[in-house]
Amino acid sequence: MLDWNEYIKLTLGLLAICSPFIAAAVYLGLSKSLTKTNRLKVIVATAITFSAILLTFTFMGEELLSFFGISITAFQVAGGILLFITALQMMTAPTDDSHGEETVNHDGKSPVALAVVPLTIPMLIGPGAISTVIIYTHAHPSLMHDLMMSAVIITVSLVILLVLWTADRLSHVINETATLLVNRIMGLLLAALGVEFIFAGIVGHFAEWLPAA
Repeated sequence: MLDWNEYIKLTLGLLAICSPFIAAAVYLGLSKSLTKTNRLKVIVATAITFSAILLTFTFMGEELLSFFGISITAFQVAGGILLFITALQMMTAPTDDSHGEETVNHDGKSPVALAVVPLTIPMLIGPGAISTVIIYTHAHPSLMHDLMMSAVIITVSLVILLVLWTADRLSHVINETATLLVNRIMGLLLAALGVEFIFAGIVGHFAEWLPAA
């Protein structure tokens, strides 16, 4: 099992990657024409889908990489580069409120379908979140570590549920300025996490080759 600080770092990292407050802005656009019951269904389905997908990658992520012949160190470097690029986009791109307007056109879908796409995928879960979970799971393969990883994922999903649950109250706060500020802060955290992944992957890759040299 890793140090407690590492699990705290992972929790903050996943929150930075998933940006639940940004997803909440999209949720507000999605739920404008929904009834109170259907809004609740969207919130619950989003949290459950988020947990289910990342828990799957927690327990089967390395097997999927082995199936495609990808080493964990290569995936770690690729994931770090992806996180760093995402961080740069978050810190430099202007806030665009058009997403909320665009999602209103999904009224024909069921609440569960809206929760899966676009709220959970790709708003909350993208390649960055998946790579982060796989890399951290590989850090210390053990049952206790897997359970702690599961606890982190469930914690993040509960935070997402809470943010979406109070999205109506937050609608006065999640404006263009607030979204821009959150993007900058989360982007900085992601950049640091991405650089750490890249360095760890490079060191791990050379460590695999040195004994054979």
